[in-house]
Amino acid sequence: MTENLSFGENPKGCSLDEKKDILDNAARLAVVGARRNIATAQINNLIEFIQALSDEPISLLYLSAFVMRQAARKAIPYDFAIQLKNILINFYERGCSRGEALKLLGVVKWLTEGISVSRQRPRDARSFEKLIEQLG
Repeated sequence: MTENLSFGENPKGCSLDEKKDILDNAARLAVVGARRNIATAQINNLIEFIQALSDEPISLLYLSAFVMRQAARKAIPYDFAIQLKNILINFYERGCSRGEALKLLGVVKWLTEGISVSRQRPRDARSFEKLIEQLG
């Protein structure tokens, strides 16, 4: 996926399946983040960073670079960063922009907070439904 990245040549419009691409990816990210004790403040930093950028697809690449910087500084877990970076690049390649990243990060934040207060740690996060089922 990332080896075919061609800057500035993404298609017009975003072609995402919100359930699969946002909710299911958010569930997987939240489980990784919760297992690695990611701070909610760090997810907020990512949200604030993308909000400061223009609503163009290239903003997803800037966020990807910021994510990797935060991982290098050990502010966010490396495996969380790699997974998020890959999702963001996929969104970019499909013509998406800031709005989709904000939805993804918002749901990641909510789910991470939910996991942190749950008495039961999720065993599997293949889908949003599976995670919600395990938390409640």
